[in-house]
Amino acid sequence: MEKYYDILGIPFGSNASKVKKAYYKLAKKYHPDVSKEIGAKEKFIAINEAYELLTNPVLASRIKNYGRKTKPSTSQQRKATYKAKEKAKMSAEEFREYRLNGFKKDKIKLMKMILSLIGLDLFIYYFLWKGNIPGTAGYKENLPNDFLAISAIPLGIITTYLTYTFFKLTSHQKYFNE
Repeated sequence: MEKYYDILGIPFGSNASKVKKAYYKLAKKYHPDVSKEIGAKEKFIAINEAYELLTNPVLASRIKNYGRKTKPSTSQQRKATYKAKEKAKMSAEEFREYRLNGFKKDKIKLMKMILSLIGLDLFIYYFLWKGNIPGTAGYKENLPNDFLAISAIPLGIITTYLTYTFFKLTSHQKYFNE
C-alpha cells in the first residue's frame, strides 16, 4: 500500500482529505490531454488507481487496523485499474465535468437528507398538533410544543453534522478547481 501513497506524494496513512487534495492536483497536472510529458498517460492511470484504492472504505479500515501489511484484493485492484483506464480515455474537459458532477451529486444527496429530516420533524409535529384536540380524552396542552422541543435537539445535531459534511465536501472541490 505504501507505493500508492508514494504515487500521490503523501506520507503513509494520510487522511482522506490529504489523499483527495494530492489526487486533484496530480490528476490535473498529468491528464493526457493537458500534459505533454512522456509517460503522462501511465502516470495519470497510476494516480487514479492509487486514488481509487486509498479512498476505498474497506481498504482504509484495513490500513488502520493492519498498517503497512495491508494489500488490496485482486478484485479491488482490477476494479481500480479499470476505473483509472476509463478516466484516462476521457478528454480533459470530460474528466473535469465527471469530477464536478460527482461533487454536485454528493451535495444534492446531503441537501435531500437535511430537508427530509426537517420535513419529517414538521410532519410529526403537525399530526401531534392536529390530533391533540382540546376537550378530548388524552388531551395534553403542551404536547406539540414538548415534542418540538425534544426533537429539536437530535434534529439539530444531525443537521449540524450533515451541514459540516456538506461544507467539508465543498472544500474538496476547491482543490480540483485551483
